[in-house]
Amino acid sequence: MSSDKMIFIVNGKPRAGKDTFAQILNEYMDVYKYSSVTKVKEIAKQCGWTGAKEERDRKFLHELKMLTSAYSDMSYNDVLDKIHKFEKGELDADVFVVDIREPEEIDRLVKATKAFTIFIENNRVPSITSNPADANVENYRYDFIIKNNGTLEDFEGNIKLFIEVLMTFMFMYEEGDRF
Repeated sequence: MSSDKMIFIVNGKPRAGKDTFAQILNEYMDVYKYSSVTKVKEIAKQCGWTGAKEERDRKFLHELKMLTSAYSDMSYNDVLDKIHKFEKGELDADVFVVDIREPEEIDRLVKATKAFTIFIENNRVPSITSNPADANVENYRYDFIIKNNGTLEDFEGNIKLFIEVLMTFMFMYEEGDRF
């Protein structure tokens, strides 16, 4: 992967601000946003899922993802395929942001791609425990935690700070410095 292309795995509680993070980041860098459940949602719609995100729906999506993962590792392979296209320049973006819930899947993808992991912290939204994917979002050691506990302007300021820190880190890494 070239140094100007970055992969971010983003996680957080439902409605924590993951999509808003990608939208704000896209104001500063070209972002391609994807989800590990994109293909699962396509199948779910064929099964009658309406697109709702209530706890029952989240549980259904999680269970469907687990079934397809056990059978063919569908979600992981789909995300990895998209990342390979991104790395080859087939997707017009500087940053690939992928939304993944399960700590084991995050870890696999980090090892396969050298992605950075980001947790969007938002203490204003409730935890969802109806399924293991949502219940375990905090059970990973993320590279970055971006707080979304205040206003939208506060969140945007935290994202700008994240970009500055990341750029400094990338510059130092390219210069060969060790931390």
